[in-house]
Amino acid sequence: LQERVAERVGGEQPIPVDVRVLAATNQDLPAAVRNRRFREDLYYRLNVVTIQLPALRERMEDVPFLVAHFLRAAAEEAGREPPEVSPAAMDLLLAYHWPGNVRELENVIRRATVFARGGAILPEHLPEPVRGGAAEGRAPAPPLAEPVKGLLAALRSERDGGLYEHVLSLVEKPLLEAVLARCGGNQLRAAAILGINRNTLRKKMRALGIEGGREPRKRSRNS
Repeated sequence: LQERVAERVGGEQPIPVDVRVLAATNQDLPAAVRNRRFREDLYYRLNVVTIQLPALRERMEDVPFLVAHFLRAAAEEAGREPPEVSPAAMDLLLAYHWPGNVRELENVIRRATVFARGGAILPEHLPEPVRGGAAEGRAPAPPLAEPVKGLLAALRSERDGGLYEHVLSLVEKPLLEAVLARCGGNQLRAAAILGINRNTLRKKMRALGIEGGREPRKRSRNS
């Protein structure tokens, strides 16, 4: 690599080459070098420019662009126009945590393109884990009717009007805080789960005095 020459197996004549090597890994290569699981000289020859790309779940703002790209690729292979993605299906794609990263998203879009059969991609065209099947097996959430009745009973004697807005204000802040915590502060993901856009979520956070929340993470480049 360093001298830009190669030799055929069994050959004796060096052959000049002019190539660039692009390599990707999900492993901790510095640790692998320290543990003698990766050659140190090869690591430093490859490590000229490093681009650190966060996991897809940490850059959910990229999902719509990746979806559009994979739709075009899948439609081109099938020889037809790429289907649209319904808002409900896109909300599910934005709310999913993507443990399989970009490759899982690509497979999901290819599958959905096949099942959509030329129409729009709907929630039923997405695999069960994306539609929420991963939540199966959890204990069901307690019904809200009784706690709400108790809250209303406590407030009935205190307020003569504006009860609707007051109860909403009591519920809205802990709801937003809980969803933001579940999403690790990712505002785009939280907004998708809540069914509102990110600007609306930001306004509500400011109005309710909710701090924190993470802006979509930008890609970092290290050389």
